[in-house]
Parts: sequence; structure tokens; C-alpha cells
Amino acid sequence: VESGAGEKKLMTLPDGSVVYLNTDTRIGIATAYFNKEKREIWLEEGEAFFEIAKNPEKPFIIHSIDLQTTVLGTSFNIKAYKELDESSVSVREGKVEVSHKGNVLGVYTKNKQVSVNKITGSFSNSEVNWEDAASWMENRLVMNGANAKEFKLRFKQHFNVNVEIKNNTLDGKLLSCSYPSDVSLKE
Repeated sequence: VESGAGEKKLMTLPDGSVVYLNTDTRIGIATAYFNKEKREIWLEEGEAFFEIAKNPEKPFIIHSIDLQTTVLGTSFNIKAYKELDESSVSVREGKVEVSHKGNVLGVYTKNKQVSVNKITGSFSNSEVNWEDAASWMENRLVMNGANAKEFKLRFKQHFNVNVEIKNNTLDGKLLSCSYPSDVSLKE
């Protein structure tokens, strides 16, 4: 299942779990095996918000690039864009266990986030407002410590424009902003 440029999708899985796909997101599901012994999907590209139906007998596992997120019943956001150097998992409620290349990074609860650098493998834990982490669901433009790559990605998603940064002006800079859904590009 995938969403195109400027398109967001909602999908309900056979177990009752709900997945919201941000623009340019692709998810794979092995439908013949899903919900037999476990519930397993692959976030191949993009960003998705998950509301997982509780089922302690069948863990729900999301594979995204080098991360594996395992849950029993909760809601959370995963950002895993190939063009970004970092992937993250942000929790709205419940608990999720996040692993990187087979190594458990930790168990995360409400308003906790783990971010993993895909190049170095280093990771950091932080407190976040889950509503900001999943602001795309409400068409809000929110960036917290975004680098130039994420700035360009978010502007393309939100305004459908390609941003060109000359002379590496934003290299090493981190940007933060929060705008309502009706913000114009001029604003």
C-alpha cells in the first residue's frame, strides 16, 4: 500500500489496527501470514502513525530501514524517510520496544522518542509532544531541530514546492517552527 505525492491514506488492517500514511509512504504486508502467529508489516519508505489493536498473544512488529518496533497495543509515529539521515519512533500512548539491527535500544512510553542516525547507528532518547511528532496528520507544519534535508522534505510535503539551498547556507543549522494547518507559503 502506498500514498503518492501530496496524498495521505488511512488503512484498516484485518486485526482492526489502523495505519495513517503520510505522503510518499509505502507499507508492505505479507497478507497470507499477517495475524496468524504475529502481526508484521514493513514501513519501506516514509512516515506512518499506528493505532495498534491490543492482542497480547500476537505481537505487532513494524520493520523500518534498520529499526524494528514491537508492540502489543498502543499508538505511535514512525518517521523513516530514505533521504533523511535519521529515523525516529514517537509514542502517543502505551509501550513500544525499539531495536536497531537486532540490538534493543529501549522500551518507550507516552511522549518519549528515540531517534537513530542511519549512518553512524548512534541513537538518542528525548521527551517530545507526540502531537508535534505526528503534526502531519492535522496538516500542521512542525519541525523540532530539523536539519536542511528535513526542512526541504517538509516544505515539499506541506506546500508542494522544491526548496533549493544555495552555498550550503543551512549546513550545521537546526530549525524549529510550528504553524497551523492554514499557513501559507508566504507566511
